[in-house]
Amino acid sequence: MQDKARDSDSVGEIGFGPSAGKADLIWVANTNRPVLMYCVLELELDGNLVLRDSNHSIAWESKTAGMGVVGMELLETGNLVLYGSANEMIWQSFADPHDTLSVGQRLLPGQSIVSSVSKHNFSRGYFRLLVEHDRVSLKFSTSGVSYGEWCPSKEEIGFLAVNNGSISCHRKQDGSMITSITFPETKSRFLCLLPSGDLRVYGDVVADKGKSIIDNFVEDNSPCGKFPGSCGKYGFCTASGECICPASYSSYVDASNPRLGCKLNRPPPESLENCEISSELEEYPGLTSVGLYKDYTDVSIEQCKSSCLRNCSCMGVLFSLHRCVELPEVFTLWNSIDMYGSSENITAFVKMGLRNSRNYNAPNGRAELYDRRKELRSSAYIAAAIVFGAAIILVVAVWKFNKATPKETGKNSPSRELLRPEFPNAPRYCEYEELCEITGNFKTKLGRGGFSTVFAGVLQDGSKVEVKRLESARQGLKQFEAEVRTIGSIHHRNLVKLQGYGAHSQHYYLVYEFVENLSLDKWLFSKVDDHDPDKQEQLSWKIRSRIAMDIARGLDYLHGGCKDQVLHLDIKPQNILLDTDFGAKICDFGLARLVERSDHEKIFVNTVMRGTPGYMAPEWLHSRVTDKADVYSFGIVLLEIVSGRKVVPLPASAVISQGDSRILKVNAFERSELLLGHVDPGLLLEPDFDLGEAKEVVRVGLMCVHQEQLLRPSMGVVLKMLEEALANR
Repeated sequence: MQDKARDSDSVGEIGFGPSAGKADLIWVANTNRPVLMYCVLELELDGNLVLRDSNHSIAWESKTAGMGVVGMELLETGNLVLYGSANEMIWQSFADPHDTLSVGQRLLPGQSIVSSVSKHNFSRGYFRLLVEHDRVSLKFSTSGVSYGEWCPSKEEIGFLAVNNGSISCHRKQDGSMITSITFPETKSRFLCLLPSGDLRVYGDVVADKGKSIIDNFVEDNSPCGKFPGSCGKYGFCTASGECICPASYSSYVDASNPRLGCKLNRPPPESLENCEISSELEEYPGLTSVGLYKDYTDVSIEQCKSSCLRNCSCMGVLFSLHRCVELPEVFTLWNSIDMYGSSENITAFVKMGLRNSRNYNAPNGRAELYDRRKELRSSAYIAAAIVFGAAIILVVAVWKFNKATPKETGKNSPSRELLRPEFPNAPRYCEYEELCEITGNFKTKLGRGGFSTVFAGVLQDGSKVEVKRLESARQGLKQFEAEVRTIGSIHHRNLVKLQGYGAHSQHYYLVYEFVENLSLDKWLFSKVDDHDPDKQEQLSWKIRSRIAMDIARGLDYLHGGCKDQVLHLDIKPQNILLDTDFGAKICDFGLARLVERSDHEKIFVNTVMRGTPGYMAPEWLHSRVTDKADVYSFGIVLLEIVSGRKVVPLPASAVISQGDSRILKVNAFERSELLLGHVDPGLLLEPDFDLGEAKEVVRVGLMCVHQEQLLRPSMGVVLKMLEEALANR
């Protein structure tokens, strides 16, 4: 099995394949539902094979629950099989192919293989090979328009087979062969439909480039190749076989590799509304494309153009002698006059966004190909001038705004609209008089932070609460909005409940449930010989294990269980409160960020550096963080729970004051044989302390504090590892 990374954000799919030849990947389960790193593929007790993402959501499943599955096997053919107690096959990957067929694999009528988007993106792409009842077709996957076909038959087709040295098409009635494509010089193992639309056979040789069999499907030919993507989307193939991007309408996707295609200078609007009035068709006489003449309608040129403009999924058309072919995607074009002479009389129309004036010039019926270097130079000069002008305008606007806007004094109450966010189950707004009554005029102070003071309070029903007063009007407002919007809209047993909020003068107030056993740091770092008035008794390993699990559950909920992902950004023992049963609750969401989810994409947040030194992930230096920043902070806390001392992420060369036994460096844990010396000494006296469990917890903690955020597990995976390590607790 392989966890295939899809791109630099470590988004991927689960697939498998041999190490030799082309096929580093021959099957993908979750083509259009990529997963993050540290996903889990699991054969469950009910017989269902499930791929779970790092947040426990199901990305793919075999849907074989209750069907008597007792085992799984990956066969030499590349077929992944689930079988029953009588060794019968219940499910197989061969029944749901991706873009590749292996030797011995059959494709039945109605089944198809679909190309990937690119060699790094395994989502379903633009082309498919489909077995129909009377032919085998190469089609555009979005529209079903054919660009090639093979094995036309008056008899019903039964299956397509891949064999050693050939592929063959067989009758349904008796399984006899109708026709075949042979390549005796190649010991074939795989038939693959590439992202370009090419169809190739691969053998056993490492780095085998494969043999194209597209000639058997497509009659037309361009100097660059018979398949649609030979020059990529919107690419132009010259008579000499060169892929270029005509300067009149496009620019290179990657100038170093012209075969990757072009991008339009004036792309049509992405919105599917009003596409007819927002687009126009640019005419290119003499241009044609691969194989598309087979699926056409018999209309006039104006009807052809009008139909495409009304169809938001149409990206262009080919027109010749009343034959109109709509293109769902515009791939390689070439000049048919160069290939066949003027008798073809074909014209291509490419859909683009509207423009005020035309700068298109097509002398002699062809698109003029401009010098790309001049165009790029001119574009760079224009872009620089625009950026410079915009910067000047922005500076002047900011200066005028600051001059015209009076400075805030902090003495005015914030607007009531700002303080009453609308969301379901919002906490209650408390007037200042009510806050005074709850706290006894703010008599009993429980603690003080950098921007806040916490007071004890009692509600009318006798229940205890904590009232946090944010002191700084400027900093406090941001913290206030963050906490009300974040914790006010979510509820979990391992998160402190926000019961109310209010404002008066320059202060903002948050009313929390009262948590009896103070914060975790009071229990971890206060020793018997300290003169700390809040010093606590020793926490047992059982309680520490439960605390670690509770924190992990709370963070996993914030990252994956809410409608929008919540990043806490300040996880530390001081922000972990303990109730009467020593259940842990995460508090202080003053630095939290609420991030709207984007399907399967890794979310990065650009923000100013915030948090507590020692618990801040290294990527804060770049102000570009993800949920992995919370994972890093949790890793530090996890190591502190085991050691009972502050753990600092210092390099090995860093020096800690001699004799300061309250501090450990992270790298002190990296040699397992030394772990015994770094465990809280009080734990070693416990009869129930399990050193093996402690080692596993430390291992998880070290994974969490990896310097590279992409190599840290998600909180969902962390929680699963802790559950396995502490299964007996």
